[in-house]
Amino acid sequence: PISDSALTILNRTDLLLSCLCTVLIENTLFEVLITSVRHAIWQRFIQNENSINLWPELWRAVCFQCYLAEYIFIVSDKEQETVNDLSDSICSSVHTTGQKPAEHLIDFIAAYVDLAQICDGALLDLKFQSRQITPVVELQIGDMRRRRKQAKEIRSTKIFVETTHSTVQKFYEANPYPRYVSLLRPVQSGNFSELLANHFDVKSIDRRFNDHIDVLIAGCGTGKALESTALFKTRKTDCLDLSLASLCYARQRASDSGYRNVAFFQGDILALPDWGRTYDLVECTGVIHHMADPERGLKALKSVLRPHGILNLAVYSTAGRLFVAGIKKRFEMQEALNDIYALRKLRAEIKSAAKNDPDAFSVTRMEDFYTASGTRDLLLHPQEVTYSAAGVWALFSRVGLKPLRVSVISKADRESLGKYMVDDPLGLKLETWIRIEEDSPNLLRSMFSVYATASG
Repeated sequence: PISDSALTILNRTDLLLSCLCTVLIENTLFEVLITSVRHAIWQRFIQNENSINLWPELWRAVCFQCYLAEYIFIVSDKEQETVNDLSDSICSSVHTTGQKPAEHLIDFIAAYVDLAQICDGALLDLKFQSRQITPVVELQIGDMRRRRKQAKEIRSTKIFVETTHSTVQKFYEANPYPRYVSLLRPVQSGNFSELLANHFDVKSIDRRFNDHIDVLIAGCGTGKALESTALFKTRKTDCLDLSLASLCYARQRASDSGYRNVAFFQGDILALPDWGRTYDLVECTGVIHHMADPERGLKALKSVLRPHGILNLAVYSTAGRLFVAGIKKRFEMQEALNDIYALRKLRAEIKSAAKNDPDAFSVTRMEDFYTASGTRDLLLHPQEVTYSAAGVWALFSRVGLKPLRVSVISKADRESLGKYMVDDPLGLKLETWIRIEEDSPNLLRSMFSVYATASG
């Protein structure tokens, strides 16, 4: 049990509160802290509904973190009963009497439920004036209001969507991914040629790039990949994705973080050959392995690459995903795809098993495990393929792309790869990656990352 004095101390711990209110914390111990604090304040709340006002900063931080994690944290049965009763009461107040619910009730329930999702979205039209908790309410309600506005503008630029990808589109409409607070603010003081000099043997590239380049982020999701353009000058950046919900999230975060000359389009990568645009840099991270025909998708990406342009592609490693395959065999997952309660139960079972199960432990170490959309993307995606190192080399050869650098997405894993790459710093030898697959497959958990240009 957490005492009142402990809650008071936490309410005054500025560093903790700042972290909870600014970043999504991916750590099981912090998850225990958050759920324990929430439970402790719930115990006070059912005795005195105004008790959350005793620790306003702490409650605000807990609400913020639960919202960012998409309410994936476990909730006790008794807490859920209170939440259900309050939800019914709030909806009755809104729909039956037409009156605004008591704000302290809204403040409380914000730690358990996305406010934009209850009462059929009716809360979106209300104004909240609580002086202490309003930032949390405004975050949730404001997010959805802005996304509604973004949707109208993005929908008008919709392009072709392949029917074979409708399942994937539906998945990401329900689970915009990845979840994050904000983007790195763009500096764009350097140029792309300088980036190349830091990453590749520049002599292997036939021309230097202009100061301002055109970029395509294909399968941009919620826009996190925009950070790849933060350090160099761009003339324009086009972001393409199947999911309107993801694009709305991306457009909002890009605007909030100061990105300019960025356009967002809803559509399929397979439509690119008929789009009439070309690019100096094409980014496509964690996308084509979710396509029905990844090779066809890669050919479509190559078709919009300018002569000597650069493609950055990331795909799942078969060796690096063995732990996911193991988890899928041992746990019942299907209900968790659309049911948050089943998803919470699944996570609890995996965390419990992690003490003795290496695969379960590996899952709990993944960032995606700490949000609802991330866990579903990690464990429950309806369509995905994986590649061996030899498969990656063969794929690029068939499509006519020449690798310039092969690595992995995770910075920590890249550093651990150093001993394998002493004689192959750019990772261009297939035998290097076969050895890594055999010796240290866990270093491939974060996907193969390949920079390439058109061969010949």
